[in-house]
Amino acid sequence: MTGPATDAGRRVYAGTDSTGVPNATVTLTPADRTDTVRIVLDTVHALPIVFVPGIMGSNLMDKKGGEVWRLDSKWGIFSAMRKLNAGKRQALLHPDRTEVDPGGVVPGYPVGTLTDKAAFRARHWGEVGATSYGDFLIWLESNLNDQRGVDIGSDLRSYLHAGLRRVADGRHWGTQHAYERLTEDESERAKHWTHPVYACGYNWLDDNDKAAARLATRIDEVIQNHSRGQSRCSQVIVVTHSMGGLVARRCSQLPGMAQKIAGIVHGVMPAVGAPVAYRRCKVGMADESYAAGLVIGSTGRDITAVFAQAPGALQLLPTERYPLRWFHVRDVHGSELPVADMARTDRPYDTLYAERDRWWGLVKEEWLSPEHGIPIDWTGYKKTLGKAAEFHKTLDTHYHPNTYAFYGTGVASFEHVCWRMTAGDARQRGVQEAPPDASSVLAMNRNAVRMDGTNPEFVPGPDVHLRGRANQPVPTQHYNLTLDEAADSGDGTVPVASGRAPLNHVRQLFALKGIEHEPAYLHPMAHQVTAYAITRIAAQIAPAIGRPVHKEGNTR
Repeated sequence: MTGPATDAGRRVYAGTDSTGVPNATVTLTPADRTDTVRIVLDTVHALPIVFVPGIMGSNLMDKKGGEVWRLDSKWGIFSAMRKLNAGKRQALLHPDRTEVDPGGVVPGYPVGTLTDKAAFRARHWGEVGATSYGDFLIWLESNLNDQRGVDIGSDLRSYLHAGLRRVADGRHWGTQHAYERLTEDESERAKHWTHPVYACGYNWLDDNDKAAARLATRIDEVIQNHSRGQSRCSQVIVVTHSMGGLVARRCSQLPGMAQKIAGIVHGVMPAVGAPVAYRRCKVGMADESYAAGLVIGSTGRDITAVFAQAPGALQLLPTERYPLRWFHVRDVHGSELPVADMARTDRPYDTLYAERDRWWGLVKEEWLSPEHGIPIDWTGYKKTLGKAAEFHKTLDTHYHPNTYAFYGTGVASFEHVCWRMTAGDARQRGVQEAPPDASSVLAMNRNAVRMDGTNPEFVPGPDVHLRGRANQPVPTQHYNLTLDEAADSGDGTVPVASGRAPLNHVRQLFALKGIEHEPAYLHPMAHQVTAYAITRIAAQIAPAIGRPVHKEGNTR
């Protein structure tokens, strides 16, 4: 260096690494080039994004580090789970025998401020399923974090904000409150922040209280990472998918956490539960999706074996706050049977979910002890159910005061579940015995109905002997008991009744037509409303920007 720096010298803006440490990259030049390089160390104001996945969206391993649930590829999880019967699923997928697996696949190329696999792992991206969330995390990181001093062809964030400002009234986003258009001033203030993108997996089999505590620890860690050197950080924004919304809401109730969370963006959250959770415990997923059933559980036996021992799964059931009476039984004429007093959906933990004897109760006790499993008993199930009930009671209608959310509409979903009686084949096979009346069927115990966890189940009639098969009695059925197919609106998993439940508790709620549950964050409209919400939250708390600190160096 031969004198004071001049404007002719090169200027390089320092950024931060994946954990908030300031750094800068300078390209080496020939030794005869001695112009000054200015390393500009701005004060970096960080407002990190922490993404919280839904149920089954976090990778899990056993206590010895062996893979249990790894979402690196759709074929991988399909191959791992499709051959497991109910007992093997029960033995493998237990909250006390599993923990978060951080070793999932991460990108092998630079994205935003992240340059290599170690950087992605430092942000904990390996904890969440790449097949479900990898593309969305990449979208967030690349669009929210400019790399100043690097020629990336365009200022992606400016381009994004300009598009958001052009949205005139929010009608195509299905805004449920009066729409507030993003202003240029808000956009500029929001751009004072950097938004390093983190993930936070959790053991979705276990109590979401524990997941909330894990998220709180992660938030503290992220804030600490970005509160050193030239970096300043005191809050984060939390973005959630599905059950991750329940985790984040509970986290915001913990001491001091509401102040550390600048705002929350919820996507397709089962705010007051989803009736499809009951349905899957009874008949599995085979009639919803054959392929998904092979992974999650084709029959009620498969799903109950895991569900009944997993507080996190039970916490997806409809709560006492679910706004509709969602459970129904109808006779052969379509008339509703008087089940409401026995299976009260305003008190499901005392009735429908705790019913031990009648066939329509949530859990068939015999399915708690599948072959090759590690069985639980009814007392163990009730203890797990109690954790779910307590979680819902504690969560109640709590939301972080700066919350935005979106839900899906227009996709066939289960806002209700209905058992429908239809005539069986007993009369056709010559049975003279009169079938039981509908009220008698309603009162039948779990062993009086032939249940194998598929749709339909049966009210049995007497065995008959067919001509030519005298020594082979053939079972008959007085009635088929069929759970109706999806006929309501939602995202395929969360119905509108649950998705819309946050309406009076959030700053803005978006009803996005055609959004499906599992791939919700792959939809362009989900990107748009998430970016809008992040920008609004960031603009409200824009930092005071000081003068940059210049340090001069020599290319040698």
